[in-house]
Amino acid sequence: MNYTSLSFWLLFFAVAGVCLAARVVFRRTLHTESNTVDLVLLALASLAMFACFSPLSCGILIVEAGLTLLLTRAAVQAETRSRSRAVLAANLFVLLGTLAFFKYVNPALTAGAAGAPLAPWLPPGISFYTLAMAAFAIDSVREKERPPNLLLSGNMFAFFPLVLSGPIERKGHLIPQLRRFAFTLRLPDAAAGLPWIVLGFFFKFVLADNIGPFIHTQPADNAYLVWLASLLFGLKLYFDFAGYSFIALGVARLFGVELQLNFLAPFLSTSIREFWRRWHVTLLTWLRDYVYIPMGGNRTGIWFVNVLVVWLLSGAWHGSSLNYLCWGLLHACYIGLERLLSPIFKLPRFFAWVVTFTAVTFSWVVFYERDMETLLHKARTLVRPSAYSGRMLAEALRHYPIGDILPLAGILALSLCILWCELVHKHDANPYAVLLDVRVAIFLAACLPLLSAGVSTPFVYFAF
Repeated sequence: MNYTSLSFWLLFFAVAGVCLAARVVFRRTLHTESNTVDLVLLALASLAMFACFSPLSCGILIVEAGLTLLLTRAAVQAETRSRSRAVLAANLFVLLGTLAFFKYVNPALTAGAAGAPLAPWLPPGISFYTLAMAAFAIDSVREKERPPNLLLSGNMFAFFPLVLSGPIERKGHLIPQLRRFAFTLRLPDAAAGLPWIVLGFFFKFVLADNIGPFIHTQPADNAYLVWLASLLFGLKLYFDFAGYSFIALGVARLFGVELQLNFLAPFLSTSIREFWRRWHVTLLTWLRDYVYIPMGGNRTGIWFVNVLVVWLLSGAWHGSSLNYLCWGLLHACYIGLERLLSPIFKLPRFFAWVVTFTAVTFSWVVFYERDMETLLHKARTLVRPSAYSGRMLAEALRHYPIGDILPLAGILALSLCILWCELVHKHDANPYAVLLDVRVAIFLAACLPLLSAGVSTPFVYFAF
C-alpha cells in the first residue's frame, strides 16, 4: 500500500465503499449486533489491498499467521514449561528464519538505504509483521493466555494501514480495539484522522520529496558536503518514514482504531538515549522488551554487552550490508559512552542538543554509505582539520548551482519551522499537537499542491 499512489486511494475508497455497504446488508439480513461481520470485512479488505500490492508477501503473511496461531495455542496449552518454551522456540525459528532468508540469504536482495527501489525478492512488510507475530507469540506464552481467535489475530497481523511499515503493534494494545471494531465512518473519527493524513502528506510530498534531489552522497573529500549530505539524508528519512506513519495512523483513525505513535519529535532530543525513545519507537521498544530486558538489561555487570547485542540486531534488521552493523555498533558505543559520562558532568540543554544532533548526523553517513572503503574515506575526511579550510568551503558552495541554493535554503527553513512547532509540545504525549490543529491542517493542505515535489519517490522503509 503506497500512500503516494493514486491507485492505492482509488482501491481504498472502492474497497471501503463495498465493505460499508456490505456491512449494512449483512447486519440487516442476519439481524445481529455482533461485530463478526465487521471483522470479516476488515480481514477481506486488508488482504485484498495487500495482495494487490504484493501477492508474495500476502501469501507469506497468511501462512505465518496461521502457523503462529496454532503454535502459540500449543505453547500456551503445553503441560510443562519446557515443552511450552520448545514450541515457542520452534515458532520463533520459523518466523525469524523466514525473515533471515529473504533479508540475508537470498542473493537477489540488493535494496539500498538511500531510497533505492525495493529488491524484487524482498516481500514488502515482512520485517514488520514478522516482529508483530513474534511479539504476539511471546506475550501469549508469558501471560499463559490463550490467544484470540483467528479472526482477531489475523486482523491484528494484516491490518492494512500498518502491515507494510508498521508501527509494530502489540496484542495488548490492538486486540481490545479490534474486539469493538465497527466498519463505519464517524465524524469524530474523521476529524481526528484527517489532520494526521494531511500532516503525513506534507511531510512526504513537501519535505521528504523536495529534500531528496539535493542529497549528493558522492563527494568524499569535502567535509562540508559530507556533513550536508548526511544532514539532508537524516531529514529526508525522518520526514519520509514519519510521513508514512502519520498517514497510516490517520487512515486507521478513520475507522476508530488508534495506532501507536512511532515518532515523537526525535530531532529535538538532548541525548542519544532520548533520541531512540523518540525515533522508530515501536522497533526499539520491541528490542528492549524481547531482547535487552530478558538478557538482564542494565541490571548486570555486562550491561554494555546487552546494549551491543541490541544494536547489532537493530543494524542487522535494516539489512545485510556491513555498514548497517557498523551503524549499530556506533550507536552502542554512543549509548555506552553517554552512560559512563552522564554521572560525571551534565551539559546545558542547548549544548547537549548540539552534541546529540551532531552525533546522529554523523551516524547517517554510516547508515547510507554501503561501500566500506568510501565510508572509511568519508570518516577520515570528517576528522581531518584541513577538510574544513576556506578553500573547501568555497568548493562546497560551488557544488550546488545558483538556482539550487535558494530552494535548498527554503526547504531547510521550512524543516526548521516544523521542528520549532514540534518543540512547543515536545514533552507531551503528542508533540505534533500544533501541526494537527484544524487551522494549521487546513493551511498545510492548501500548501500541498503549491509546494509538493514534481515527482514522488517510494517510501524509504519499504526497502527494509
